[in-house]
Amino acid sequence: MAKKNSRYGSFDRNSATARASRNGKKRRKKTGRVTMLVLVLMASIFYAVIGHNISKSSNELKELEKKEAKLIEKRDEQLDLKEELEERAVYVKTKAYVEEMAKKLGLVYPDEVVIKPEEEK
Repeated sequence: MAKKNSRYGSFDRNSATARASRNGKKRRKKTGRVTMLVLVLMASIFYAVIGHNISKSSNELKELEKKEAKLIEKRDEQLDLKEELEERAVYVKTKAYVEEMAKKLGLVYPDEVVIKPEEEK
């Protein structure tokens, strides 16, 4: 083993190099393990957050679909009511409707004879 003198003292080049090399490998192994651990933790957190958001979005979607179904049903009911009202509006303008309302009020045509049954005593 060659020893070298320098201004900082003497050292064994081979053993110092070997030690530095071994220490560097240990550091690299530790650094690599820590890096892998950090990456795994970050990936786990990422997947957990994404999974939670997907679940939350899925629940919101189901609620909105239920709400949409209710609104469609209500719209259909309103459209049916609209049709009935339009038919009623047309019927109100006919002579048959006027006669019906007049009979309910007790009105008669001038030449019409009303026969009422006798009331029993």
